[in-house]
Amino acid sequence: MRWPPIRRTSRPGSIWNAARFSATRRRQRTGTACGLCRANKNMPLREIPVDELQLGMYVSKLDRPWTETPFVFQGFILRNEKQLEVMKKFCSKVFVDPEKEDLSEIEGHAGGTAASIRGTTVYKEAASLDAELPRARSAIAETTSALRQITHDVQVGGAIDSAKVKEAASGISESVVRNPDAASLLVQLQEKSGETFNRAIHVSVMMSIFGRFLQLPRESIERLG
Repeated sequence: MRWPPIRRTSRPGSIWNAARFSATRRRQRTGTACGLCRANKNMPLREIPVDELQLGMYVSKLDRPWTETPFVFQGFILRNEKQLEVMKKFCSKVFVDPEKEDLSEIEGHAGGTAASIRGTTVYKEAASLDAELPRARSAIAETTSALRQITHDVQVGGAIDSAKVKEAASGISESVVRNPDAASLLVQLQEKSGETFNRAIHVSVMMSIFGRFLQLPRESIERLG
């Protein structure tokens, strides 16, 4: 027995027309949204004077190299008044990215640290590489010895000598402050050995060098190490 073909009614109020109308509307909305996305994707940076900056704007580019300012990150959302003050001090105009801005940020909200500010301690090389290498080697050797002793004390259930740990970290940080290249060179040469202690020393040296780069005070560099 053959069933008769199903006829699709063309009445405006039919289920078929309602479904077809709904699908067309979805395509129209999707197409419009995609068009807006494409337009926003190509939105250029906007140049404005620093006096017009607002919290929530995304600063993408400055009128000078980032290295000439205290900002660590190149590109960030303005979150607080301190960042605005520093920006106005070093720049006369900036380029903001409208796509990345967050204008829901309100003044007085100091949360978020997307643009960390460097410290104010300026370090100059106080020793040449040749002069600092022996001192850096000695500091690394003393720190390695201290780590071995601490590991042994932990294994036998003894107490950790915190003064010894601080003294060891201090030796590395002082060497890095005088000339960071010496300690960096030594840990890179030792890295291939793969020994656990050498990895720990490598991390300590790199963190100290990073603290020096951020112009942090000596006590902060020592804590990082």
